Amino acid sequence: MPIYSYKCQTCGKKSEEYRQVNERLPAGGCECGGLKSLEISLTANAYISGYPYHDPILDRIVDDPGQRRKLLKQHGLVERG
Repeated sequence: MPIYSYKCQTCGKKSEEYRQVNERLPAGGCECGGLKSLEISLTANAYISGYPYHDPILDRIVDDPGQRRKLLKQHGLVERG
């Protein structure tokens, strides 16, 4: 199982969790009551060399970097790197 990094949007607390790929979105909120965001490491996606491609994080075909950033934001995901 992969390790996913999460960050609270309110207090900034970071955590890492072992989760199945289909359960990668944050389950529940932070201890402070804030919402957690999934942080995506750029190095984890460095193998992507061209568009369109099937994005394993979003589980869909992505046509360009702008569309990918928009979709990540819609799903409450944050790309780092």
